[in-house]
Amino acid sequence: MWSRSRQYRSFLLIVATMTVVWFAVALSSTRTYNDNVSVSYTGIDTARYVVLVKDSVLPVTVTGDGFAALFHHWMWKGKSLSVSLQPLPLATTGRKEQNLAIVSDEYMPELSKNFSPIGKYEVKPNKDTLKILIRERKRRTYVPQLRGVTFSFAEGYGLKETPTMSPSKVTLYGSEQSLSQIEAIYTKPAEVSVGAEGGKVRLDLEPVWKEYPDVRTSHNYIYVSVPTGAYVETKKTVKVELEGTNIPNTFKLYPDQVSVSAWVPQDDYFDMADIRAVVRLEPNESRAELPVSIIDFPSNIRIRNIEPEKVQYVIIK
Repeated sequence: MWSRSRQYRSFLLIVATMTVVWFAVALSSTRTYNDNVSVSYTGIDTARYVVLVKDSVLPVTVTGDGFAALFHHWMWKGKSLSVSLQPLPLATTGRKEQNLAIVSDEYMPELSKNFSPIGKYEVKPNKDTLKILIRERKRRTYVPQLRGVTFSFAEGYGLKETPTMSPSKVTLYGSEQSLSQIEAIYTKPAEVSVGAEGGKVRLDLEPVWKEYPDVRTSHNYIYVSVPTGAYVETKKTVKVELEGTNIPNTFKLYPDQVSVSAWVPQDDYFDMADIRAVVRLEPNESRAELPVSIIDFPSNIRIRNIEPEKVQYVIIK
């Protein structure tokens, strides 16, 4: 009985050994088979272009042993070949479609890496080129506008010249229907502190384009350069003007002039000559006093206070 059991185990060992040897020999043999490698594209400027048609797979012929084939199917199957479109020259097509051709031989190193680092194998693309059809989106250019942005300056300093923006224009790409609904591009509200030497600040743009899924932007933000200069405080007496829809023929303001205190650039001291002080008379006005507003003054003047802030009025019949 013990002798039969030992013979049975010996038989199984022989069979197992022969199977392992056969399997090793089978894996060592070279064979040729066809496969498809999925392709993913990177580097395309999706703001300017939309992909219409593309080759999603690259057929290849693989010659190699079983070890390489097993490794590829276990470890690399399903991974894609990454093809960059960034180096390709894209002509300005005036929103027309254009075909791009990618030479598949250029991606041989990555193809080989994707199959197996072990065993003997050779990968050969069955297509000379990969083709992709793109179309340039319609475009519209906007000049960004500052909205809700306030600047605070160091004591004795203020805005010297008009701030400059970089980039000075922002381009949106998308369908004509969507672009026609976007009238302007504004900055997000912000409070900016500027030192005596001026500064350059980044301002984010209101992403109005996100309301339209087909629209892309060339920039999400801009930089604003704020030049500063020394300021001096000055006062000016300004005659008060009356504005309104139904101004009576004869009226009297008490007082009819106010004292305006402001910070003005030291180099442009006489800009104060351009300011106006007005009060507005609405129909059926019931207030005894009207608030004074300062208008028509250069943007680089900083009004500090008005004395008095309100004036009385009398209509003479």
